[in-house]
Amino acid sequence: MRWDTGLAAFQIEDILARYPDVSDGTHPLIRKAAGLWGRRALARWLAENTDPSGMIVGEVPIIGNRFSEFIQTQPDQIEPALASEETTFIYPVPTKGLRANLEAIRRSTFANPRHPDEARDAPPSTMELTWRQTCAKAAELGLVSEVDIHSPYEEANGG
Repeated sequence: MRWDTGLAAFQIEDILARYPDVSDGTHPLIRKAAGLWGRRALARWLAENTDPSGMIVGEVPIIGNRFSEFIQTQPDQIEPALASEETTFIYPVPTKGLRANLEAIRRSTFANPRHPDEARDAPPSTMELTWRQTCAKAAELGLVSEVDIHSPYEEANGG
């Protein structure tokens, strides 16, 4: 399950006319709808895939309210699975070099998109905001200690 894939169902002309993109990316109502859709899609997958060795992997960005519904406690049929010890959320953190490369690629593709998916990428400033929010959340949760949230979020910060 990927954010871009889930979001695609909502990026049709009629919906975008009523809920256009905002300065930091996708309209908040569409983000919410995509998150609720994601929870229902996961519930369907679990109902259809009862083999205990099965696994689903999701790109659940969470920061910026993209699929954040997956980490919010909700009174629905999927909550027990999301809250179980069998569910793990992992947030990979790039090294300083990889992060610089990712940021350079984003600046390039944002300035000169080569296909429709790149044309819908969030601006580089949103990517930077995401790094800072992720670092702040990691510090708030005690996953890293005494991190300056304005410094680059990188492996050396313990995150």
